Amino acid sequence: MTDSRPWPATTLELIPADALVPFAGNARTHNDHQIETIADLMKQFGFTIPILRDESGTILAGHARLKAALL
Repeated sequence: MTDSRPWPATTLELIPADALVPFAGNARTHNDHQIETIADLMKQFGFTIPILRDESGTILAGHARLKAALL
């Protein structure tokens, strides 16, 4: 049986940052300098890679991008 629903990661949706929940098991960490560097690049080039979240708003990829955007 084939699932006819579209793959969720193909849809872009603008949602408030406070609707995103960091994944408690996220293994990646970024220091302040790395977050500031990402923020500087966002200022220069824009927010070019979206944050990936599940249906409940839990971040699957993009924890550092969110922190940088909130700066």
